[in-house]
Amino acid sequence: MYGGGTRRQMFLEGALCGLITLALVPLLEWMGLPQGMATFAGGAVGFMGVEKLRGYSDRFMTRKVEG
Repeated sequence: MYGGGTRRQMFLEGALCGLITLALVPLLEWMGLPQGMATFAGGAVGFMGVEKLRGYSDRFMTRKVEG
């Protein structure tokens, strides 16, 4: 919304934030952290935004492929 996106984009990004948070729950369990940390992880994902996380993952995957 702040960046001038449409309602459709806002709802899609909200859904993606939720899905990313759900995907983080098994990772939190694997790391030995309580599932309650998923709320924190979801807040962090929402604060950073889907586009920023996509950029981070693109850079990470590029390093893995090149290395």
